[in-house]
Amino acid sequence: MRYKIALAQTLTNPECGQNLKTAERLTAEAAAKGAELIVFPEVFLASFPENAMLDEKLKAAHETDSPAVDRMRKAAADNGIWMIFGMYEPASERKNFNTTIVADDKGLIRSVYHKTHLYDAFNYLESDFNAAGDKLFEPIDTPFCKLGLMVCYELRFPEIARHQALNGADIIIVPAAWSDGEGKLTQLELLTRSRALENTVFVAMCDMGRERVGNSMVVDPLGNVIVRAGREEELLIAEIDTKLIEKTRRTVPSLANRRPELYI
Repeated sequence: MRYKIALAQTLTNPECGQNLKTAERLTAEAAAKGAELIVFPEVFLASFPENAMLDEKLKAAHETDSPAVDRMRKAAADNGIWMIFGMYEPASERKNFNTTIVADDKGLIRSVYHKTHLYDAFNYLESDFNAAGDKLFEPIDTPFCKLGLMVCYELRFPEIARHQALNGADIIIVPAAWSDGEGKLTQLELLTRSRALENTVFVAMCDMGRERVGNSMVVDPLGNVIVRAGREEELLIAEIDTKLIEKTRRTVPSLANRRPELYI
């Protein structure tokens, strides 16, 4: 089966209203180009610079039935396209969840995922303002694929991608807001391609541009980058052929050749 997905590489913006307008514009454009799914970055509804104050981030949180989420769902329904986007969701008085929502082409929420592995690395502590989720994303069926998901820093944990693959995902979506810095772009590409190759699945990583490293990309089951963005705002369209998964697994049956009894 062949289908198209769109990665909406946007810019860091703490203004939810402006982000909603961007989402409506890019969703309509993606649908017009034949995409079945559009992906927005991690914490898309309000993305702050890393030095933003805690109170700013707490005020930017949305419940899953908020007007902002309703507008995103309406954009999906109006354009008949599945949608994945990130946001902050209240978790407690002093912490949010880093939440990713999957909505279908009717605007119905099909999954709500709370990021489980927080970015406590490179002298940064996401856990200072976000609470960790307590369960991994469970792949879901769509009319065009079985969809897996992990978020940004979680690329560094191969167990998460393996969980998706072993539970039937043929594409793993990775919303991201990947911080810039020495070697960070190289690491992002290496990790994205590795997660695809070792699991013989497609991986679609949607990052933010400019303040982050950009370079949103779709990688095939052999680890080849098939489309890639630059550093600015860009709507990236990729065609996915699920037959390539079957072909790859006949040639490189690494999932079938696993010996899990040795890994404990």
